This record gives sequence, C-alpha cells and structure tokens, in this order.
Amino acid sequence: MLLVSAGIGVTNTMATLQYLATYNPAREVTIVHVEASAYEHVRRIEFSALVKSLPHAQLFLRYKDFDGEHDDGRNPLTRVPLPSDAQTYVCGPVDFMRSIRRELIGAGLSPASIHFEAFAPGSWLGFESEAAPVS
Repeated sequence: MLLVSAGIGVTNTMATLQYLATYNPAREVTIVHVEASAYEHVRRIEFSALVKSLPHAQLFLRYKDFDGEHDDGRNPLTRVPLPSDAQTYVCGPVDFMRSIRRELIGAGLSPASIHFEAFAPGSWLGFESEAAPVS
C-alpha cells in the first residue's frame, strides 16, 4: 500500500494508518506526506506515533515547497521506492494529486491502482473554474 498526502490530506492518511494499526499492523505501507514545514504539519506527533506503531511502514516526509515538480526534476516521490503492485491512495490539493498521478503512471503504476480523495465536489474533474450562467 502507498499513501501520498499533502496538507489537510493527512486526515485520510491518518484514518488509514489508524485502521492498519488496529486491524492489520503487519501490512507493508509506504507513506509520503508533504507540508510546507514541520510547524504546519497538523497532528505531527500523533502521525509519527502511528507510523512507528506499524513495523512494516516507511515514512517519507517532504517539507517546504514540494507541491509539484521542480525545474531540477524533484518531486515528492523522488527517492521513494514505489512498489509496482501497490494500491495507492492520494489525498491533497487537486494540482498536487494530478502531479502525483502523472509521476506514478510514469513510474509504471497502473492507473487503476491509483485512488483519490478530493475535498471539493467535482474538483478532480476540472469543475473548479467558474461555472457558465444557466439560461
């Protein structure tokens, strides 16, 4: 399992980690979480404790401006071992999720194995732009 989150997307990641800690603590899981800084990492202490409670968990924290790909090619998944058969769950800002999806597919993961949680209805589909007037 691969969990990738940014910002408030940590909410879903934590819920998944809590479930694993209770019902399947031996499951292998790779976690990538992106925040602007440790100071802005919501529930950081609880998050770290959950990860430590899972013996087969790998955590990759990315602090400061890892919201997309950079000119030098860095992105939040740089140097993260990506299991090719992992079910992947991505949660965070829409642009972040789109960027992560491109990186995962480029790394060989099946699009069918990549799942998303968007907090705004229709935001993944591109409906976030201003709607046309209804006549």
